[in-house]
Amino acid sequence: DPWLAGVVQIVDAPAGARMRLTAYGQLWTAYDGFPAQSVPDCPAHLLVGIEPNGNNDFHSSAITWSGRATPHNTWEPISVEATVGPSGRIAVFLNANMRGFSRLWLGAFWDDVSLTVVSAAPAVSPTPTIITPVVTTPTGATTVTVPPGPEPPRPKNVLNLLMNGSFEEGVAYFSDGTRERAVPAGWLMSFRDASTPNLPGQTAPFGKP
Repeated sequence: DPWLAGVVQIVDAPAGARMRLTAYGQLWTAYDGFPAQSVPDCPAHLLVGIEPNGNNDFHSSAITWSGRATPHNTWEPISVEATVGPSGRIAVFLNANMRGFSRLWLGAFWDDVSLTVVSAAPAVSPTPTIITPVVTTPTGATTVTVPPGPEPPRPKNVLNLLMNGSFEEGVAYFSDGTRERAVPAGWLMSFRDASTPNLPGQTAPFGKP
């Protein structure tokens, strides 16, 4: 089934500051299991976005989205910039769109996500201020310890305002009762399902990621 899904994190940031969100993404749309290569003959794409007022609804028209990225069989940095609203809180989104086609495997992968201050608000010192992010995990969620990957951890960006930007803190939670969708600690998952109205030109309902 086609699907449209992503993860979101709410972050405190200096009001009026210009922020840059960067994430490394990779697509895997394959007819066979791993190690089969991703086949790029499809409209799958990745986006990153910033909502300037801390609204975690990824359908919000206030989100500033990056351009579409189609990184098959490679990691690609995807970036977007936006200005923090007066609330001093923003929402950052990592989004994968798998609508309009089907494969045996439809996968999207993220790593090295960073949120940094590009420029401070007017009349404020340009020195970035590191603020502890808001950490949100659904009430009653089942947590699970995630073993480290085969690669050594990358150096941390000391200016990164995100929690668990590289998903390496070792804890995740399951967002569903079937334990099929594990989400890194500090992030929330959002997706469209069969109850969501179809978009223009869409003939089949959304499936779960």
